[in-house]
Amino acid sequence: MNERARLRLGTACIEHATDLWPEGGAPDADWIRGHVDELLDVLALPLRHDGRDARRLPRRLHWLLWLPDDVLDN
Repeated sequence: MNERARLRLGTACIEHATDLWPEGGAPDADWIRGHVDELLDVLALPLRHDGRDARRLPRRLHWLLWLPDDVLDN
């Protein structure tokens, strides 16, 4: 993943930190930016076998489905 994409994905994860950590305790922005690859790997697990089947994700994470297209289009 190129650095521009990693930065945009990290920013999106920061913007959606309450969706990613609904119980609270979200790490700081620097930690999120430094662990984008790992976060995306974990978030993509439910989608690996079913493509973009939104039923496989909690509703609070639906923004993730369109994130790669948004990053690639801009």
